[in-house]
Amino acid sequence: MDLLDHYLEIGYKDGLNPSEDFDTEYYLKMYGDVRVSNINPLVHYVLYGAKEGRKCSSKLTDDEINTYKQLIYDNNLFDEEYYYTQYPELKDTDLDCFTHYLLVGADEGANPSKQFDTVYYQINNENKITDDMNPLIHYVVKGMDEQLKTHLELTQEQVDACVRIIDDSNTFDEEYYISQKEELKNQNINLIEHYVKEGAFDRLNPSKSFDTSVYLEYNPDV
Repeated sequence: MDLLDHYLEIGYKDGLNPSEDFDTEYYLKMYGDVRVSNINPLVHYVLYGAKEGRKCSSKLTDDEINTYKQLIYDNNLFDEEYYYTQYPELKDTDLDCFTHYLLVGADEGANPSKQFDTVYYQINNENKITDDMNPLIHYVVKGMDEQLKTHLELTQEQVDACVRIIDDSNTFDEEYYISQKEELKNQNINLIEHYVKEGAFDRLNPSKSFDTSVYLEYNPDV
């Protein structure tokens, strides 16, 4: 049996893909009529799907990326300078930061701006975000109309409670914290409160022994 025959008869049932450009499971998940028809998804796409403009993978086309980018920038949802603080090495490459966020950043939990927490949005809308859609794209396409929250908003009472807990634990190193953000050095502010309100979101670490990014990566429910 040659490979095409194997895919047509067996491979698609096992979720195998005939090429990088056609995602069998995605196509079946997206189109219920194909799923219940028992037609091989690739055959359906060749005969009908392509003519009907159906997508055959979750990959974004260049036109889609440009359309979403314009919409996101028009709504001030992407802050390039802020994004560069998370990936300073990007400034020395030809890859623009928006494309980096789509390809890499979102999967690593990076944030496109201080107003959008990627991990928070994914966790709080896991039943709404489908088909591997980028969380920021989901928000600009659907989330804004539904007024979905994009980041955690603590009351001052909650902030004060967090500050007391951290302070009592003796796990906050002020000198080390300032070393990550020198502009805090001459500011007369409560550094623990800064960490609770902003620093954790910016992935700053409260001490050498606690890595905020790693903790969030292994505890995405936080």
